[in-house]
Amino acid sequence: MALSLHLWQAYDATVRDFLKMFVLSFNVSEWVSFFCETCAKEKSVHCQAKHQVEIAKEAPLKLMLLDILGRFSNDADGYRYIITIQDQVSTFTLATPLRSHSDALVVIQLWLNLLKVQKGAYPKALCTDNAKELTSALFSNAVRALGIILVSVLPYSVAEKVNRTLGDMVWAILCGAKLSSSMWRFAYLVATYIHNRIPNSRCQSATPFTLLFKNPPSIPTLYPFGAVAFVHLCHMVECALQLASINQSFNRFNSLFGKSSLC
Repeated sequence: MALSLHLWQAYDATVRDFLKMFVLSFNVSEWVSFFCETCAKEKSVHCQAKHQVEIAKEAPLKLMLLDILGRFSNDADGYRYIITIQDQVSTFTLATPLRSHSDALVVIQLWLNLLKVQKGAYPKALCTDNAKELTSALFSNAVRALGIILVSVLPYSVAEKVNRTLGDMVWAILCGAKLSSSMWRFAYLVATYIHNRIPNSRCQSATPFTLLFKNPPSIPTLYPFGAVAFVHLCHMVECALQLASINQSFNRFNSLFGKSSLC
C-alpha cells in the first residue's frame, strides 16, 4: 500500500506488476492485495469506454495521438488547458499546460524536435481531431514541413481517453495529497510522469518509458506528490545562527527526463 502512494494511488494489480518487473527481491506468493479508498472515490474504476481503434503492431513513433483538454479552473499563472501527445504503440505520453489554444503549435514543435533529438526521427504521422487550432493552415503547413502526415479522426478518440485516464490520476493525486484543485497543473505533470513508468493494459510486459527509450524507470526517484522536502541553504558567509534549510514540498517531475521540482 505504501508503494501505491509512490505510484500515485495506482491500482493493486498495477503495483504488483511494477514490483514483478523492477524489484528482484519481490515474491509474488507473498503478495497481499489491498483496497485503495482514494482510487475508488476519484477514479473511474473498471469503467473504460469502448472504442474501435485498432492498435498498430509496429515500432514506436509510427503514429502519435494529439489532444487538447480544458478549460480548467484558472491557476495562479493563468493556465487553462492541457495538451497531450501519445505514441500509439508504446503509449508513452507527454503533457504540457497551456494558457491559450494559440500556444499549441509552439509546444507541438518543441515536442517533435525533442523526439527528433532523442530518437533520431520525427513521428511518421500525427493524429488529431477537428479542433480549430489543429486544423488551421498554419498548423498543417508547419507539421507537413517536417515530413509528418496529418490524420484526422472523429471526436472521442483514443487521445481523449488518454486525457480521461490522466484526469482520474490527477484527482486521486490531489485528494491523496490533500491539496487544492488549483494545483491541477502540477498534478497533471506528475500523473503523466508516472503513467509512463507503470505497466498498462496495452504494454503489459513493460512500461511506456521502457518501450520507447529502452531503459527501466528509476525507483529511488519516485516521490509522492506533496511530500515534505527540506532544502539545504548555501550561505556565502557561515554563521552558527543562520537557518540551515527551508521546508518545501515536492510538486512535479519533468515528464521526459524525470527531474524533480519543489515549491
